[in-house]
Amino acid sequence: QIELTLKSEDYGKHLLGVQDLLQKHTLTETDISTQKDRAKLLATQVTRFAREGHPDRAKIEQKGVELEAACQRLSQLAGARLGRLQESLRVQEFYLTVEEEEAWVREKEPLANSLDFGRDQNSVAQLQQKHQMLEGAVAGRLPLYQSICSTGKHLQSEVQMASKAIGHRVSTLQERWKKMTDMMTIRKSRLEEAAQSQQYFSDANETESWMKERESLVTTGNCGKDEASAKCLLQSHEKVETEVKAYTSEVDRLKTLSKKIVESSFSVPPTLERLGLVNPIDEEVEEEMVEVEVEEEELQPKEVEKEVVTEVKVPQVKSIFAYTGDKGMKFEKGEVFYLKSKANKDWWSVRRENGQEGYVPANYMQEAEPAKVSKVTKQKEMMMVPVKVKRKKMEKRKVTKSRRRSNYNPSRGGTRASVLTSPVKFDSQSVASRQQSINTTYDRLLQSTEARRRNLNDAIKMFALIRECNDVESWMKEKEAIMKAEEKGTHKEKVEAMQKKFDNFVTDLAAHSGQVKLINEEADKMVKGGHMEGKKIKARQLQLNERWDSLQK
Repeated sequence: QIELTLKSEDYGKHLLGVQDLLQKHTLTETDISTQKDRAKLLATQVTRFAREGHPDRAKIEQKGVELEAACQRLSQLAGARLGRLQESLRVQEFYLTVEEEEAWVREKEPLANSLDFGRDQNSVAQLQQKHQMLEGAVAGRLPLYQSICSTGKHLQSEVQMASKAIGHRVSTLQERWKKMTDMMTIRKSRLEEAAQSQQYFSDANETESWMKERESLVTTGNCGKDEASAKCLLQSHEKVETEVKAYTSEVDRLKTLSKKIVESSFSVPPTLERLGLVNPIDEEVEEEMVEVEVEEEELQPKEVEKEVVTEVKVPQVKSIFAYTGDKGMKFEKGEVFYLKSKANKDWWSVRRENGQEGYVPANYMQEAEPAKVSKVTKQKEMMMVPVKVKRKKMEKRKVTKSRRRSNYNPSRGGTRASVLTSPVKFDSQSVASRQQSINTTYDRLLQSTEARRRNLNDAIKMFALIRECNDVESWMKEKEAIMKAEEKGTHKEKVEAMQKKFDNFVTDLAAHSGQVKLINEEADKMVKGGHMEGKKIKARQLQLNERWDSLQK
């Protein structure tokens, strides 16, 4: 009976079974030891019977030899079974360790295989932190995993009876571990893409808001009321133009980022399906009420700086004589200056239109009509400006849902099927269309900026032309008044005075004819060039020429 027990091939199917068999084997060994002690007593009796010459001495000695051989055989069988049971115990303990490791891997697989990539920057950042914690946990578990694999290889070479089973368990664990780490690598990459996508949309919102603010500045039709105000507006526009052109680098950065996102094609990577841990996807289109986040424009009060053009009266003086003295500024008769100060009663501080400043003799000057000068100032005021706001609302939409087939198999390590809806915001088409909109808006902004500069330059040229026309007309009025004035004195003196006056008039007329010619050339050039105030310029040109022709007659 004992021999049959020791020859049994049952070494336990699990750890508790092996431990139970070991306990039974211990009892068997105790029993064998007891029987061996009895066999020793019997051997002593056999020796005594043989020495005393017992009639059945031969039979007794034969039985003694058989008993001793049986005891030795039992001892050998017991030793061999003990060795196998101990090997079985090591194998079952290894299996338990492998199962615990596989359970830990299964616990981490949903985190590594998650398709939740966040809905905003904060949620993506939180998911990245969780993924870093998962990477830390895996790195901390790696030595134990390596130790288990090493132990399995040793057991495979030492325990021949379970060599194949141990090899299968080790390879299964290695496969699961590799799948988990591969999924973690893919998820890390996808989270980085999600962060880039969220950053892109955030930057895109800021860029669009910035461009709208600048667009309102460069599309205004205000080109000033005179030359001075137009120059002030051009100076302010140059600052805006510099900002707009410098913003090219930011738009190019968004282009590069959007291209990278579009090329990465944010979706569930096919690698996951190839790993066998994500089941194939069946797409279904359903119509349902969904909560969507939309961007709407609404007017909100905002403190903005606004350019205000105001007219300021600046005192002017006009020379009644020409001055060529050594002191102060030299000037011609009839020249107009801006008056800065009369602090000195004999010498007044003045400034020419070209910016030159100096002193002129007061007795050569008379006060003239104050000039109206446009001054551009910046004032802060509350305005209602369009601002993009995000709102959530329920809309009835056709939603494409991706359903993973329910072919869950724990032995393969597959994950349970789940319903997944792809985040529309990270769709490559959405990113591409958003970037196209930004590119179009920025190109339009650049064109509007260039157009605004041209319009302001045209306005300055027009105001300068009108000013020159006014100066020539003022000169013509003076000459007409002088020519109409009656001279005093004798007939001869009157004739001489009139002759001198006429000679001076002819000289001045010849001098101003060149200026009139330049005015006409500039006016024709502006009209042919498609100036926005072409009709106004042409009308002013005709008015000047009519007066000039009248004066010549």
